[in-house]
Amino acid sequence: MSTKRWLVQMEDGVHEVSAEHKYWSGQCRIVVDGQIVDDSHHFLDTGGNHQFRLLGHVCTLTVDVGAFGVDMSLLVDGMEPSQFSRTRLAAAPARAPGARERVIERQVVVARCRYCSELTPVDLPACRHCGAPNYS
Repeated sequence: MSTKRWLVQMEDGVHEVSAEHKYWSGQCRIVVDGQIVDDSHHFLDTGGNHQFRLLGHVCTLTVDVGAFGVDMSLLVDGMEPSQFSRTRLAAAPARAPGARERVIERQVVVARCRYCSELTPVDLPACRHCGAPNYS
């Protein structure tokens, strides 16, 4: 199983997009802000493109399955999330002099808890959903 997470800056704030791909079952699940937007199954899935919309923007998740694992990438209106965020911020109204804005993009590795089956960042000492220690 391969899981990847992106934080995408949009007009109304930051949105969390996560994708989970299972090769043998062929399941590809896309979750945006905790809501499942795509949950497809293709036996022995070798990858492909999955499209969904986020605030009117076309998002494309590309899954490439190779000999060394799964590579997933996300495009928002044809741009990587960091490039999309910079373009959005450049188009935003000018800020007051001296005001600074930073966009921080962070990818977090997550694992499914064996007790509650929820995704939790692996850098936490306990599952953030059920509190189980050593959850993976």
